[in-house]
Amino acid sequence: MPERDNEPVKELLKYALIAGGMSLVVLVLTRGKWLTGLLIGIWLVFVVLRVKRVSAQRRKD
Repeated sequence: MPERDNEPVKELLKYALIAGGMSLVVLVLTRGKWLTGLLIGIWLVFVVLRVKRVSAQRRKD
């Protein structure tokens, strides 16, 4: 049975860690929740696009 490639999962975890840190910093600096929500939404869009690109590459290979 072939081994699973965990690189996309590790990359997603890195993105999640970075986004969590950025959201925390923005929340502390602005004392507002709307900006944090906006940043998390933008980050999620980038994650979805990245996952689609990785899955398209895997199908291509």
